[in-house]
Amino acid sequence: MNTKNDTPATYMIEPCSGIGIDVKAMQTVTVIDVEGGQVADFFAERAGCPGEFLSTAVTIDCNESLRIGEGGTLYTNLYRPMFRVLVDEVGTHDLLFPCCRRETYDFFFHNGEGHPNCFDNINRSLGGQRHIIQPVNLFMHTTIDVRGKSPSIRHARGQATKSSCKPSWTCAWASPRAACPRGNATRGGARR
Repeated sequence: MNTKNDTPATYMIEPCSGIGIDVKAMQTVTVIDVEGGQVADFFAERAGCPGEFLSTAVTIDCNESLRIGEGGTLYTNLYRPMFRVLVDEVGTHDLLFPCCRRETYDFFFHNGEGHPNCFDNINRSLGGQRHIIQPVNLFMHTTIDVRGKSPSIRHARGQATKSSCKPSWTCAWASPRAACPRGNATRGGARR
């Protein structure tokens, strides 16, 4: 994130954790997957108004696309522009899947109890309890086949990459590092 003196504040997100940051209008947020192979859940809500938050469903609706990339806009649940994507070295990010949570790990792997997860990390980072969080899954490439099935979910690139965006107004932003996806911890980071 660029500050008044143009010195960017840098944060490293540890594996299976998250971070919450207040971002002012027109500051730049850059998320970097330092080593490649890591997905980052990107979620935000309007500062002082947690009832207005990043909505991937509305983003899909407003952009008339399942994809978001450079020049694209992320929208809130109230159909207002929230972030403008400035730089995107990946070109594909997932807008379909919710963040993982205890129930996700219970359903797929039968190991949800006590398992670190992005849902809890985002709630902890923003200091509250949201019941539904639908983040932009940065660096995650999801394909949909002709039957509507999602046969392939993978990291968009196997190398370090970044995406940058600029908010339309002040917001509270949260991004966890994936909570040991499918039971395996990977490395990555975020820079604000």
